[in-house]
Amino acid sequence: MSIRIYSPPYGEPVHLAEMKAQCSADVDVTENDQLIASQATAARDVVETRTGSNSKRNRVMLATTFDVYLDSFPCAWYIELPRVPVNYIESITYVDTAGETQTLSTSVYTLADAGRGRIELKYMQVWPSTRYQPNAVTIRFNGGEAVLFTAVAGTDLCTVYGRTFADGDRLQVLNSGGSLPGGLAVGTTYFVRDASGSTFKVSLTAGGSAIDITSAGDGLHFAGLDMTMFQTMRQAVKGLTSYWYKNREAVMVAPGIAKAELPMYIESLIAAARA
Repeated sequence: MSIRIYSPPYGEPVHLAEMKAQCSADVDVTENDQLIASQATAARDVVETRTGSNSKRNRVMLATTFDVYLDSFPCAWYIELPRVPVNYIESITYVDTAGETQTLSTSVYTLADAGRGRIELKYMQVWPSTRYQPNAVTIRFNGGEAVLFTAVAGTDLCTVYGRTFADGDRLQVLNSGGSLPGGLAVGTTYFVRDASGSTFKVSLTAGGSAIDITSAGDGLHFAGLDMTMFQTMRQAVKGLTSYWYKNREAVMVAPGIAKAELPMYIESLIAAARA
């Protein structure tokens, strides 16, 4: 099994202003903004990678679309994907024994466990035969704890970037570096309604009246089913970025102190990039 990013996340899980506050950097001074932003991106990669250190699965913070490649379908009746949580399977395609690319019908399989990234055969179904060749099977899926969104006052429409929702889906919201759109609050569970492509409205009950969005808010807005894990990982990203910002070198040298390599530095980055 191999994996690559088909569509990367549309941003980072922490707004630059919030990250600068974590680093005790002057908000009005911009000369280190690029440094902090690049460190935050690297920190996210390290945090996501380390969630998979004791398992086959890495946890993804923001909605990302991946392609997983298999040389054939497994002998088992299930497939476990290496990035979680899985929001939905976009498609499963395969090269059949005649060399033609086919799309596997959703009547054959189901996403049985989003948290484990587990795809299972439906009752009385079997995986089709494939041509004997590398990467004969491609699974395209969307995964991530949360997604970036914007909202428009007046129309009450929310637009998400990186995934889609369906009517009846539940979600919570969170802001970084500003304030949520007027009418929305942290810790409240909303229900999606009037979903169309990347846009939708939200209500307090399934099928209820749409929430009146009174302002667009500012900063970064995030939406997801359960923001607890996302918040935990955000804290890890902020802590690691702050550590790197305050410790610019990987080795500490001071008078009277033996040369020592700082923890959580180069080895963390290498571990994140290890193939």
